[in-house]
Amino acid sequence: MEAIRVLLIEDNPGDARLIRDMLTEAATVDFDVDWKQTLSDGLKSLAENQYDTVLLDLGLPDSPQRSMTFTRVQTTAPALPIIIMTGLDDETFAVTTVRRGAQDYLVKGKIDSDTLVRTIHYAIARKLGGERQFTIAELAGYDGKDGRAAYIAFKGRVYDATGSRLWKGGKHGVAHFAGTDLSDAIAHAPHDESMLARLPVLGDLAKTETVGLLWLRKIDSFHPHITFDHLTIAYALTAPFTFAIRLFSGLAVFDEITLYLLMLGLINIALSFSTGLISWFVNYESRATRTFNVKIALGILLFIITLASLTWRLTGPEQVLGLPGSYLYLAALFIQLILALALDYTGKKIVYA
Repeated sequence: MEAIRVLLIEDNPGDARLIRDMLTEAATVDFDVDWKQTLSDGLKSLAENQYDTVLLDLGLPDSPQRSMTFTRVQTTAPALPIIIMTGLDDETFAVTTVRRGAQDYLVKGKIDSDTLVRTIHYAIARKLGGERQFTIAELAGYDGKDGRAAYIAFKGRVYDATGSRLWKGGKHGVAHFAGTDLSDAIAHAPHDESMLARLPVLGDLAKTETVGLLWLRKIDSFHPHITFDHLTIAYALTAPFTFAIRLFSGLAVFDEITLYLLMLGLINIALSFSTGLISWFVNYESRATRTFNVKIALGILLFIITLASLTWRLTGPEQVLGLPGSYLYLAALFIQLILALALDYTGKKIVYA
């Protein structure tokens, strides 16, 4: 039976016990789990023992900075695959950590034994696979025919099926052929992708980027989203105070300033939202997490309220400048300010993750 030694760094005894129980249920693998409750104890164990993988909870009592928790473990054991364990509210940060070198992440409350075992297998396989890149054209040359090696691709990873009895002659069944990307085919096969965990990982399948994607990357490289975000906050921050001055001083010029700020703010919200979607697509492959969903919802709400306020001002200036409409208008401007600040706070969870 295959033996895998796991270092589990988790401060919650209940979560640690659940992970251990799940791994005990594995029928084909003998998991030896070494549990540590603090980062310092985990780092000490890494220095003194040999492990096959690390299951790491980033929220540890002796390491308040989550990014530093991962960095210290990665620095101590750069050759080990690290799997991040996170709560529902930290999934965005987990995605960022994977981009920084973690092999995978698991969301607490959404884990079962099969998922956990499969993730550990894949993490180890990915780490062993190195960083070799295969294009579709290169992959096609390993079709398993006439003595050639048989490589297959699945979800961006390239596997070596040369030694598998199931892939003799570069063919599996009647419809699966080596030298091709089988991501769609396996998704509709009677078996799942767990069978691939037995195959050596050779590297990654290079993504074929379209001209459109290359242009989006070029646009995102100038970081326009951050610029428009800051401008939106500036307009939202200024507008309620300029109208408050108009309300209490009676000077009409401050009403005009507020009107122009609303117009510019609405344009910037639209630009910020569109450039934010570009950045999300380019850098995070549009992966939906709680933080991204909250940010998108706040952006839509801010746009709606700003548009409604501007429309009200343009169609009913006598209501906006009179009582009690002026106070309702002022309240709407302050709501926009609060939403803009909430967007900024949510966005920092992604930028500074």
